[in-house]
Amino acid sequence: MNIGCFALNTPFSPLERQLRQIHDWGFRYADVTDNSDGACLGVEFGFTALASLDANPHDLKRIFADHGLEISAWCAHANLL
Repeated sequence: MNIGCFALNTPFSPLERQLRQIHDWGFRYADVTDNSDGACLGVEFGFTALASLDANPHDLKRIFADHGLEISAWCAHANLL
């Protein structure tokens, strides 16, 4: 069984920092949780760990691989109306 860590462990930190922390904790797998339509201003200023399914999936896979992690699941969240 592969156990993936939810990639939100340090509030207001970019995705790369979250993935580095997950790797440092000894995990080999992490989840991609989509929580945006890709238009989040916080990403531009580097203070949010955002991964959107609107982004290029190959870029996300590369970012995870750069930190020694494999994607364990793609979770899509939607805002309630």
